[in-house]
Amino acid sequence: MQTVTEEKGTKNKATVSVSTQAVTEEKETKAAISISTQTVTEAEQPKPVAVAPVQKKKSKSKSVRIVTDEDVAGPSHPAEETEPEIITRSLSLGELRDLRREFTRQTNESILTWLLRIWDAAANDTILDGSEARQLGSLSRDVVIDQGIGRTQQTLSLWQRLLTRVRDRYLCKEDLQVHQGKWSTMEQGIRCLGELAVLEIIFSEDERFPKSPDDVQCTSQMWLRFARLGPEMYSRYLATLQWREGEDKVGVLVNKLRIYEDTVTAPFHTHVSSVETRLAEQVWSLIEEGHQKLKKELKEEIYHISPEPTRVSAIRSRYPPARERGYTPRGNLWSFLREHGEDMRKWDGKPTSSLAARVRELKRETPTTKSSSRANTAPVSQAQNSR
Repeated sequence: MQTVTEEKGTKNKATVSVSTQAVTEEKETKAAISISTQTVTEAEQPKPVAVAPVQKKKSKSKSVRIVTDEDVAGPSHPAEETEPEIITRSLSLGELRDLRREFTRQTNESILTWLLRIWDAAANDTILDGSEARQLGSLSRDVVIDQGIGRTQQTLSLWQRLLTRVRDRYLCKEDLQVHQGKWSTMEQGIRCLGELAVLEIIFSEDERFPKSPDDVQCTSQMWLRFARLGPEMYSRYLATLQWREGEDKVGVLVNKLRIYEDTVTAPFHTHVSSVETRLAEQVWSLIEEGHQKLKKELKEEIYHISPEPTRVSAIRSRYPPARERGYTPRGNLWSFLREHGEDMRKWDGKPTSSLAARVRELKRETPTTKSSSRANTAPVSQAQNSR
């Protein structure tokens, strides 16, 4: 059992629910306290309200929520803030293969371009221990760098491991090449500026130096080198772009460059593209018009040219049909021989000239008193008789 002593004060009232707790309090407010399995001594009947806070002098590890008459009744215990629990686990072989595939340096890819690319691929969020780092194999295509990636057993991000190894591999900034040749587009220029920022991160001796390329402060040397590698179409804007030495970060300048690209050069490129489209359409229209005109001229020329005799017609003109030359058709010869009792089986397949010769023999043997109609059945030309 627990006993509570109260004093009267103002008209504010509260109710506190406490289990297995001893509380001695002195307040200027009038309150009514309800305790499970306890005895309450009070001067007047309290007005029940929601759970309210109580100033306590002695307490065990119990939490009490305070609510006045004006508050809305709610849960008796507020939500407690809990610290996030960090759970670490080893990466599987499949996950390590995926990391190796994503972070491996490509053929002919410079070191700075490679580092900037894997930064964008969240290399700083890839936490590895020494054993896992060694299982990644050859990422940089450089034996010295790859052998040192897993040398540290401490749990570090892949980004930190690579920066340390590259710093040990190269002695000075001049050994690393920034953007091969000049950049021609704004996107290439932004990558060039990012590579310059990565170069500053690699060779910085300050441990507090930013690890993100966007957070690196742009120096005059960086900006001058970046501007010299750019094309003439951007030189005027880069010369007039206002930035503060050692204050403006690379990320801020990148945003300005993107805004310039979107507001100035993008409409220009769109206009150029539309002009190119119109020119292409005009060229195709002229080509099509020329084709139609040429086709029409060819048709007219073909129409006015008299057709030459073909080879077949020339042959026919030199060699008239058989009837015009006095030849007897084979069918007539065949009928004549059959009517004169010839065994037609022996004439089957014989040439027409043989049939004509036999017809002539039969005609010589036939008396002249035969009817002329039968003689006319298979007339033989004089040309054949001469043969």
